[in-house]
Amino acid sequence: MAIARATTRHAVAVSLALLLSVCGAFPLANQGLPAGDNSIHQNPSQCSQCDEQFTDETFDQVTATLADNSPSWRELPYDGGKLQRYDTLSDDSTIVKARLCFTVSGVPSSQIIPLFSYKERRSGCDNALQSHMFQSCPNYEVFYSVHKFSPLRVDRDFLQASAVKLDTEAGCATIVHQDVTSASATAQYPADNTNSVIRGTTGLSGVRVCSADGGLNTDVCILVNYDIKEQLSLQNADLIAHKALSRWHAKVTGCSKQTTDSTTVSLLPAHLIPDHVIDELIATEYHHSTTNGWKTVAISDKASTYYKHWVGTTTYAFKSFYKVSIPACTLTKIITNYSVRGTWDITFPKVSILHKGTTGSDIHIIYWLLGLTYPYNNRDVVLYSKIVSLPTAGYAIVYVNAKHNQRLPHPGITRAIAYPSAIFVHPDPDDPIHSSLLSYNMHMDLGKGIRPAEYEALLQGRNFWVKLVDNYYNKLVDAGTLSDIQSDFDIAC
Repeated sequence: MAIARATTRHAVAVSLALLLSVCGAFPLANQGLPAGDNSIHQNPSQCSQCDEQFTDETFDQVTATLADNSPSWRELPYDGGKLQRYDTLSDDSTIVKARLCFTVSGVPSSQIIPLFSYKERRSGCDNALQSHMFQSCPNYEVFYSVHKFSPLRVDRDFLQASAVKLDTEAGCATIVHQDVTSASATAQYPADNTNSVIRGTTGLSGVRVCSADGGLNTDVCILVNYDIKEQLSLQNADLIAHKALSRWHAKVTGCSKQTTDSTTVSLLPAHLIPDHVIDELIATEYHHSTTNGWKTVAISDKASTYYKHWVGTTTYAFKSFYKVSIPACTLTKIITNYSVRGTWDITFPKVSILHKGTTGSDIHIIYWLLGLTYPYNNRDVVLYSKIVSLPTAGYAIVYVNAKHNQRLPHPGITRAIAYPSAIFVHPDPDDPIHSSLLSYNMHMDLGKGIRPAEYEALLQGRNFWVKLVDNYYNKLVDAGTLSDIQSDFDIAC
C-alpha cells in the first residue's frame, strides 16, 4: 500500500519484521521433518513462555565486533572470503571467537536472511548440524543444536535463542544468537556433560547481512563465539574456527542459489531513493518555464508536452501533463500493473519487474524497453522505483537509475541512464471522484544518435498516450473487470 512519506520508514520496518519474524515468515510449528534427515524429531512449542530478552545494545555489539579492526584479529588462510580469529593471548583459553566475511553474487539479501533461521536447518541445506526448535516466538526462535567440532572427540550441544533486527536505511539485517536463560528451555534440555556430549555456551555471536551493489549482491559477515569447555591449542582453535565458519559459508552460498528466481523480493536500502530526491521532484513537478530552457512540443485541451535538452550532451527531459477521466488510485494501479502494461501501452513494448519489495511503499527494480521508431535504436533502462503518497492526495511513482545482472546492456539496444524522474497522479480538483491530473516528469541520458530536433519529433506523439490509457480503462469497464485490476505493488484504494 502506498503511504505518506513521513511514515514510510516505519512501515517498511514493520512489514519486513513481519516477513522475517518466526511466527510470520517461518511457520515452523507442527510440521513433520523429512524422513532421513539428521534433525532431532520433535515439534516446537508455539509462542509459549517467550521471555528471552534482546536489547538494542546486543545487536549494536555484534555490528561493532564485526567492524572491529584491532590487531587481536588474526587472519587465517581462506579462499572466498576474509576469515579471522580473535587471539585471547592465553594458553588455557577455552574460547573460539572468529568471524568470516564474504559476498554472495547475484543473490538478494532477502534470500540470504532466512538461511539463518532454524527453518532452513531442516531443509537439507545444512546436514552437518543436528538441531531442532524448542520454541517459536513472535520475535525470535529458540533451538537446541549439536555440533561436531573436529578434532574434539566429544560433541558440543548448545541451547540458543536467535532474533533479527532490521536497518532499512542501510539495507541490512543483524541476526543475534545468545544462550537461552528461560527455565522452561533449560529444564527440557539440561546440560548432559557426559562422555558423548558437553554443553557449550555462546558469547556474543551473530550475523550481519547487507544488500550490496544496489541489491545485485549480498555482503555477509558471520561472528561465532563458542566456549567449548576444553583447553585448546592454537592450531586446534584455528581449525575449529575454519570448520565452523566454512560450513556456514557453504550453506549460505549453496542454499541461496537454489532458491534464486527471475523475480525476487529484496531488502533494498532506503537511501537508493532518498527523501531529498523525492522532495525535489515534488517541488519541481510544474517547473517547465521557457526561461529555464524548456520548449513547448504540443498542447491540447487534455494534454500538453514540454522538453529540455542540455547542450553538448545526450541528456533530455520531458514533461507531459494529462487530464484523464479515471480516478486517481485506479489510474495509479493501471500504470503500475506492469505485468499487462505492454499490452495496451505501445510506448513500452516490454516492462518487467526484476525485484519486488515486500510492500507497495518499498523499493522495487524495474526494466523498461522504450520503443523508438526507425531509424533509431530502441532504448532500455533499469530503474529503482518507489510509490509514495503525496501530501495533498494522490501518488508519486519515483524512478532513479539502477543496475541488475539479469538485464545487462544488449547489442542493438542503447542503454539509457535515468536521472531522478517521477509520474504524478492527482485527483482532478474539478471532479476528484472520477478524474485525475497526471504528469510524466522523465529525465534521461539517451545515448548517441538522437539530436534535439529528432527528440522533439519523437515527443509529438506523447499527447496520444491519454487515448491509450482511456481506451484500456473503457475496455475494463465494458468487460466488467475493472475491479480485477491490481497494481504489481499492492496499492489499495
